[in-house]
Amino acid sequence: MGEVLSSMDPPHGVSGPDSRADKPSSKLTPNLNVKRSTFWGRSNARKTPSVESIDSSGEEELVIQRLEITKNDLRHRIAKEARGNAILQAILERRKQALHERRLALEQDVARLQEQLQAERDLRAALEVGLSMSSGQFSGTRGMDSKTRVELEEIALAEADVARLKQKVAELHHQLNQQRKHHYGSLSDACERFQNGPNHNSQFKYFQQDFDTTLAFCNHERRQRSEVIFIIYKHIDGYEHDITQNWLIHKLNLLH
Repeated sequence: MGEVLSSMDPPHGVSGPDSRADKPSSKLTPNLNVKRSTFWGRSNARKTPSVESIDSSGEEELVIQRLEITKNDLRHRIAKEARGNAILQAILERRKQALHERRLALEQDVARLQEQLQAERDLRAALEVGLSMSSGQFSGTRGMDSKTRVELEEIALAEADVARLKQKVAELHHQLNQQRKHHYGSLSDACERFQNGPNHNSQFKYFQQDFDTTLAFCNHERRQRSEVIFIIYKHIDGYEHDITQNWLIHKLNLLH
């Protein structure tokens, strides 16, 4: 029976139409299985994402948020520092300007004071020269301004007037002393005549009249002399006061 079946099988070298038809079908079947597996694999990957990918995306978002916060914070700090630096720069500029103006003012003051010092030295030299000269020599001086020359002439004239008035006072004192001596001498002579004379009553009346006249004259002369001396001393004080006042006015004018 087996032999009959084996004899009925076709030989291996000859392929029938059925065998050719079966081979392509056998080749297509694996390809279809592969496509089906890849299709279902892709759909499964899309429909069920992994936990690791979710965690990584969340971490990225947190990092981005932290960076945004840091960026905004840095911008705020930079703006704050810029405002502070602008304020400090303005203060520094104002201080520099104030120091510059102060320096210019001090330089001007120093120059003005140097000029004033030189003017005072020149005036002192002129005054020393003028005080050593007489009033008639002022007109020939050079290097002296007219105002200083006039003041020196006034000072010289005032000094001459003071000296003349002092001499007049001395003379008046001398004359007053002489008159006192003269009247006291006449009074003593009258006393002697009264004591030595025979008629005491008439001599006493004459002596009384002479004494009263002499005393009244002495008092009158004393008052006149005192008034004259007071007037002279007043003029002397006035001259000295005028000299001092002119000197102070001249100094104040130089300072201004």
